[in-house]
Amino acid sequence: LLVRTHGGALAGKVGSEESFDSDEPAFEARRRRNADAKTRIGIAAAALIRPGATIGIDVGTTALELARQLTTRDDIKIFTNSVRAATLLSEGPAPVYLPGGQLRSKELSVHGSIAVAQLRHYWFDFASIGFSGLTDQGLFDYSLEDTEIKRVYIERAAHIVALCDSSKFGRLSMARVGTLEEVDTLITDAPPPAPLREALERADVKIVVAGEDEAQGSLSA
Repeated sequence: LLVRTHGGALAGKVGSEESFDSDEPAFEARRRRNADAKTRIGIAAAALIRPGATIGIDVGTTALELARQLTTRDDIKIFTNSVRAATLLSEGPAPVYLPGGQLRSKELSVHGSIAVAQLRHYWFDFASIGFSGLTDQGLFDYSLEDTEIKRVYIERAAHIVALCDSSKFGRLSMARVGTLEEVDTLITDAPPPAPLREALERADVKIVVAGEDEAQGSLSA
């Protein structure tokens, strides 16, 4: 009847196809899973970023593919708490900013109160958010630590883009990142199932299917 979560519980649903994930797979295992789809999502997300934008890039395998697509851009400023993304982007011409804080070693992500406080000093035109599950109840992730930073990106960005391959539809995990209403655009590799698509439409989330939808110009500030 209930799905236990950190700090509370979520109502169960009769006939729900949602699944709960309690353990976070290793980064490299996640990176190889649906790799082609993640590349397409990264390309579609990069196409939305206008010249002159200040952007936030979250941790995660799909966010890393977005970073890969931005290594030749010299017309943006990039903030990220992903050491992997920062290292990749450091080879390009755009300025890259990495907050201080505690290192989550397996993910190579920076988190904690210092990182949260630093990122709250900035305003982003665009922020990409990665996560492990998407349902009509919102976006979910394995890590409480990384979720704190995801929440800051949501608070401090004009346009929130959720990056999600279709294997994450209908999946729950321990920490809720945010509600559907807090997302502006979802970029994925396949159309969501009807109940989830309807929930996204009610929340006024634009759905972009990478490889099928053509970018309709860049995002404005």
